[in-house]
Amino acid sequence: MSMDSVLPPGHVHEGHAWMAQMRQELMVEIRQELMPEMRCMQKDLEQRLQAWATSLEQRLGELEKPVEASHGDHVRPHWREQTLHQKKPLARVRSSLKENHHAAPKAEGAGTQGVVPSEVSSDGILQTVEPATADEAESTTTMLFLKEDIYTDVVMCMARRKPLALATSLLVMLLCVTLQFLFVLDMVQIVAVDDLTSSTDVITVTGDKSRNVNIFSAWAKEPLPPGGRSEFSANFTMVDWVCSGSSWSWYGDKVTTMDEYHRPWRGFGLASKLKTGVLFGCLVVFVWGATVIKKLRSALSFAMLITLPRSNGDVPDYEFDELERVGHLHSLSFQAKAVVILITIIRCVVCGLLLHFGALFLVYTGKLTDFILNTVALAFIFDFETLFFEVFLAHDKQVSIHTLAVPQGKIHRKFASSVIQLGHMTEIVIIIVLAIVVLGYERQYLSVYANVYYEEVYKLICPRGMSSRGTKPVKMDKLDE
Repeated sequence: MSMDSVLPPGHVHEGHAWMAQMRQELMVEIRQELMPEMRCMQKDLEQRLQAWATSLEQRLGELEKPVEASHGDHVRPHWREQTLHQKKPLARVRSSLKENHHAAPKAEGAGTQGVVPSEVSSDGILQTVEPATADEAESTTTMLFLKEDIYTDVVMCMARRKPLALATSLLVMLLCVTLQFLFVLDMVQIVAVDDLTSSTDVITVTGDKSRNVNIFSAWAKEPLPPGGRSEFSANFTMVDWVCSGSSWSWYGDKVTTMDEYHRPWRGFGLASKLKTGVLFGCLVVFVWGATVIKKLRSALSFAMLITLPRSNGDVPDYEFDELERVGHLHSLSFQAKAVVILITIIRCVVCGLLLHFGALFLVYTGKLTDFILNTVALAFIFDFETLFFEVFLAHDKQVSIHTLAVPQGKIHRKFASSVIQLGHMTEIVIIIVLAIVVLGYERQYLSVYANVYYEEVYKLICPRGMSSRGTKPVKMDKLDE
C-alpha cells in the first residue's frame, strides 16, 4: 500500500517532504557517527598493508642472498620480478584507498569536523590520522572531565536550552558563591588573626597616662588567694606550681599547651632545634595549599569547556541517547562560553582568598591538636559546590550530569603539544609551588607568631620551662606594680 492511497490528497506532498527531510537528517547523522571510524579503519588498513609489504620485501631480500651465493647473480632478476609482482596489487589497493580517502570529504560534506582519530602503528608508536579538512589539520581533540557540581549544572542547562531550569540553577549557584565569600571575607578573616597581639600589647590608661602592658606578666604574680602566696606552700607562687606541671587549673592547661608547642621536635630519634608547633604549622599549610591547588585544577578543567565547538543550527548542543542512556555535550553557544569564563574567574578568586586567609587561620594556631581540626574546618567551605548540587538541584538535572559522557573539545595542535610537554613536569611544578607557599608563610607569619608566643608569653611565665622537661619549679617573689 503506497502513501498516496493512505494520506488525503492535501497531505501527500507534505508527507513526501517530511520523509525526504528525515532521510537527509538521518544521512547527516550517520556520516557524523561513522565517518571518523571509517577513516580510522581505512588508515589502519593502509598501515597494515604497508607493514605487510615491507615485511615481505625484507623476507624476499633475506631469501635472495643465499640463492645468489649458490647460483650466481643470474637468479636476481627472478626474485625482483616476484617482489614487484607482489607489490603491484598492494600499490593498487593503496592507490584506491587514497582516492577514496580524499574523495570522501567532498562527497559527504563537512559533517565530521572536530574529530581527529589516532591509532597505534605496527611499531607501537601512537600516530594521528591525517585530517580531511584544514580545520582538523590545525586542531586535535581533548577529553573534558567535569565534576558533578552546580557549575557544571549551569552549563548543562544552557546547553539544553531550558530557561526556567537555568534560572533556578543560577539562583543556587549565586547562593553558594555568596556563602563562600561570606565565609572567606568575614568569618575566616575574623578568626585568622594573631590572638597574641591583643594580649601582649594592651593599652592601659592610668589617670592621664597610658602604657602598653603584657597581660601575661600578671601570671608571674599571685593570681589566686589574697596575701600573695598560695595555700599549698609559703615559698612558691601559683606560677611555680603551674610551671612544675602540678596544677590542674586553667592556668596549668594553658602552660602545658605552650610547652607542647615550643618543645623541640625529635622525630625519628633525631635531635632538632625546630619547634614542634612550627613543624606542624608548615605541614598543615602544605596540606591546605594542596587542597587549594586541587580546586584550582578542577576550575581550570571546567574552563576547558570553551574548547567545545561553537553552536550551529544543524546539531543540538546536547543530545540524550535513549538506547544507551547516555548524554552527549557536542557544542556550546557564545553566551555559554562567556558564563564558563565568568564562573572560572569567580572560582579562582575564591581559591586565592581561601589560600591566604586559610593559611593565616592555620598559622595563628597555638595548640597542636587544633591544627588538624582547623584544616578540616576550612576544607568544608570547598564542599559547598557538591553539597548544593546534591541538596538543592532537581533530580532530572542530577541525572543529566550523572549520565553525561566525557565531552571532547578541540585545541590547536601546537598548543596541545606544548601542554603535553609541560604536563610531564606537573608533579615537579606543584611541589615547587607548594614549597614556595610554605616557605613564604613560614617566614612572614609563622616564625613571627612562634617567636612572640615564646618570648612574650611562655618564657615570661616559665623562664626555665616545665618540670616535665627536667627543670625544677622557679621560686619567684611577688612582683611590684
